[in-house]
Amino acid sequence: MAKFLRIPLLSIIVFCTYNALFNFPDGNSAQLRPEVVKVQEGYGYLIWAGEKLLVKQEFIPAINGEIPFQSHRDAKKIAVLVASKLKNRSNPEVSKEELSKLNIFTLKQ
Repeated sequence: MAKFLRIPLLSIIVFCTYNALFNFPDGNSAQLRPEVVKVQEGYGYLIWAGEKLLVKQEFIPAINGEIPFQSHRDAKKIAVLVASKLKNRSNPEVSKEELSKLNIFTLKQ
């Protein structure tokens, strides 16, 4: 009998955890807020859900090496893309093709 209670109990725990992380008391989902930050030799970005930091990206994703974005504008483009993917509950990874489509230039091309 205990085995039959595990699945519903786990489902309830997962549901409550998701709601605690991504929903506010009024039922609206948390607004994802991208923020561009200055790093040592360029720019990176953060993505916030309310007061919770979800993503801290100091380097251009999808390329080898630790290369920051060269402009505030480039970092903002990718931050908005990733926030959109998170909002749509899709994989937030960024591909080289997406970088190219958004005209994100890196030192290594």
